[in-house]
Amino acid sequence: MPMKQRVDDGRTVWERTWTVYPSKMIPVLPKRLRHFEDGFELVLLVYHALCAHQEYYKAGVLHGNVSEENVIIFETPFSERKGVLVDLDQANTFRRPERPDPDLKARNV
Repeated sequence: MPMKQRVDDGRTVWERTWTVYPSKMIPVLPKRLRHFEDGFELVLLVYHALCAHQEYYKAGVLHGNVSEENVIIFETPFSERKGVLVDLDQANTFRRPERPDPDLKARNV
């Protein structure tokens, strides 16, 4: 069961989420995108966020507010850092039009 705790780092109030793994509970404190280590990591973090945006799109969701503030750095339990796209408050759902059957010929009506 996820639990949440508010954390004040001096400038921003963060919401810390406790992630439950099998037989462990690990605190997760996300970092802002500006805390990247080098240029390569920044590109990789943005790439992860773009992949998440693509998956949202495939599921019929448009994020609506992709910005620096909505991409965070998530550190996995194995010290791997990933870019995560958060804050779906302004997201919109849509239904993509189905592709027409290529075997059907267009006709004027």
